[in-house]
Amino acid sequence: MAQLRQFQAELEALNTRVAVISFGSITLAQKWIEETEATFQFLIDPEMKSYQAFGLEYSLRRSWSPKILFEYARLMAQGRKWRGIQGDSGQLGGDFIVDRSGIIRMAYRSHDPADRPSVSDILETLKDINSYPPTYQDDINQWENSRHSISQIRVDDRILIIHQAGEKS
Repeated sequence: MAQLRQFQAELEALNTRVAVISFGSITLAQKWIEETEATFQFLIDPEMKSYQAFGLEYSLRRSWSPKILFEYARLMAQGRKWRGIQGDSGQLGGDFIVDRSGIIRMAYRSHDPADRPSVSDILETLKDINSYPPTYQDDINQWENSRHSISQIRVDDRILIIHQAGEKS
């Protein structure tokens, strides 16, 4: 997340909004936001319906493998605080890009809590999406969206959805 935060201006230039989805509590979400200084939209999904809808896996074995334990030790050696187990540590996360028509243009389901797509892959996918010509349906969607509340994401935005794994930030 810290890497992606460094590219916030470029994401905005690509008409992209980032939504982080977690199944944790509001209190844990607030702590995570403070700790990471993330300015992305943060959504809570306590029933994990979005995790199921995006086909995200569950694996205690991969969540607590020697590779992941080493990664946690490395982060703590760099001064990061151990936040303890938060929620279901076996739930794996993922990263998805959904275009203005609701089509999933990138689906990256994490193999373990440390597995994420590179920022360059995310930005390249977003640049490709921006090169698509608008369609008649996009015009209809834009008109329909203009009638909805301002809290909805604009139709010309792309949405990068990041599902937090049970443990990793």
